[in-house]
Amino acid sequence: MGSWRRCSVTACLVLAATSSSLAAQAAPGSEQGRPPTDPPRVTHPDIRKWPTPDQISAALPLQARAVATSGYVTVSCRVTAAGTANECRVNQETPTGVGFGNAALTITSLFVLRPKTIDGIAQDDGYITFVVVFPSR
Repeated sequence: MGSWRRCSVTACLVLAATSSSLAAQAAPGSEQGRPPTDPPRVTHPDIRKWPTPDQISAALPLQARAVATSGYVTVSCRVTAAGTANECRVNQETPTGVGFGNAALTITSLFVLRPKTIDGIAQDDGYITFVVVFPSR
């Protein structure tokens, strides 16, 4: 009580306000008798439907067809809230120089994707990486 009387009225009110706001920060949700909120539930993008084998074969580069070469491409895309692939890029292409990377980018529009969600609401900022395998013909 002695230290309380040593402060001016303004300083005591600031001290009291600071103490009560610190107490409210220490116990989230307790300021109005509400329980603390749960952290947001986040789901990450996923592939709902892949292109068919015929669609992948149709995209096989002509040079790869000529020499009966198979290959694979690792692709990364941003997933829109509507579940479409956007801003796709090739991360890795094996073998290089045959056209598998460009072929993989042409079929990204055929993927049906599940978007990232936060508490059940679709978001536009999800990313996904997947591998497209091109069989030899």
